[in-house]
Amino acid sequence: MEIFQNYGMYYNAFYKDKNYPAEVRQVDSLLRKYGNEVKP
Repeated sequence: MEIFQNYGMYYNAFYKDKNYPAEVRQVDSLLRKYGNEVKP
């Protein structure tokens, strides 16, 4: 979407050093630990 083009450029620059694989591992670990306790 054209409206987000400029935002995407800044987002990418701001988060270029973010360790997404580590974040995914952390979320996965938390879901495995507490996921069955989540109530809708």
